[in-house]
Amino acid sequence: MGAILATETLAKHLRPGSHGTTFGGNPLACAAANAVLDVLLAPGFLDSVAARGDALHAALRGLVRDMPNVFSGVRGLGLMLGLECVVPNTDIQAACLAEGLLTVAAGENVLRIVPPLTLTNEDAREGVARLRRAGLRCLPEHSLAAAQ
Repeated sequence: MGAILATETLAKHLRPGSHGTTFGGNPLACAAANAVLDVLLAPGFLDSVAARGDALHAALRGLVRDMPNVFSGVRGLGLMLGLECVVPNTDIQAACLAEGLLTVAAGENVLRIVPPLTLTNEDAREGVARLRRAGLRCLPEHSLAAAQ
């Protein structure tokens, strides 16, 4: 869903058809956007998202504390988080995938974690447990044990 605002001076140069979108005026897209807004703007929804983000951030800080040979820090706000990695982030991403957890390697050796806004506390606990197992897979001693 998008919109454009322009001053009258600029808007006079926008003729019909000169500024359009593929889905412009699509009733289904508008209905879907309204349904999403109904959820996002419901009383307490964004407060609960912020609380889950704070809890996940704290759990990830614990992971960094417990696994300093794998993770060096946490960054981000809310549920848009990143784990700074000591080992290559692509190694952690592959290990996460092996644990059934989708993540994205990003930037300067960061593992991006962007769960849905509907994340539950149980989902977060399970996700951190999978991250921990993925981190263990990336430790050199794990590689040696697996090779033997």
